[in-house]
Amino acid sequence: MSGALSFTLATFSVSKPTVTGGTLTSDATYFYRTFTSSSNLVVSGGTLTADCMVIAGGGAGGAGGYFTSPYTYIYRGAGGGAGGFKVFSSTSIPSASYVITVGAGGDFSSTTLGSSSSIGSLASTTGGGSYLTNGGSGQGQGYHNFHGGTIGPGAGIPGEGNAGGNYSGASYNGGGGGAAAAGSSPNGGSGTGSYSSWATATTTGSGGYYAGGGQGGRNYNQGSAQNSNGAGGAGSFESAGGNAAPNTGSGGGGVGISTNYETPVYYGGNGGSGLVIVRYLKTAVA
Repeated sequence: MSGALSFTLATFSVSKPTVTGGTLTSDATYFYRTFTSSSNLVVSGGTLTADCMVIAGGGAGGAGGYFTSPYTYIYRGAGGGAGGFKVFSSTSIPSASYVITVGAGGDFSSTTLGSSSSIGSLASTTGGGSYLTNGGSGQGQGYHNFHGGTIGPGAGIPGEGNAGGNYSGASYNGGGGGAAAAGSSPNGGSGTGSYSSWATATTTGSGGYYAGGGQGGRNYNQGSAQNSNGAGGAGSFESAGGNAAPNTGSGGGGVGISTNYETPVYYGGNGGSGLVIVRYLKTAVA
């Protein structure tokens, strides 16, 4: 028909970002970039929408023994708390280079607390608790005759972890809190198994679990007990506490003792270092 109007449809394209950094793995739907030590995530050419798992370092287990300096006192060690665990969903990550910090696990050569983990200023979690200081998950309750008998347990930080378990008289010390549950006596709280698909795709975690609490020390040589899911360190009797598995954010095992005043000092196990994983759709990137 004469005089008819015609239209031309414009085609718009959205620029997809490119991403580098960490160890790249994938499953059928997602790419995963895993950071087991501090490094950089680089996003360029657009904004990335991603899910970010951030696990802080776990706290060390409490020591056991008879200390003589600066004064004589008795200590029976609880399990260390797991590092703070959190997944930040649908996070917008604009083009930039981001410093990835993977927190160290606590140890007695430097600090008993675990260190925080973060993705720049976008996301962070708090290191696990130990001894007298709370953390992402709380340390268990131990015994210290110069601090009113028992000390702890730590409460943990809401949204990041759970409380430690209680001291049970002369038998066991409390286990540290884990990402999925509070500690008990003597077991550490369970780590979370809700992200087993992440664990499978990245070959991380412990049997599909992350951030378990450390087991409390066993007093008077009580029998061993099953520890938490998530590779927290095992509690011990008059020997060094068990170390947590690296890159799980789990807490270290505590040390229990008898009433033998000849007992030397044994230190709690180290907390596990943290972990950062950035997951995004395969279709979201160039």
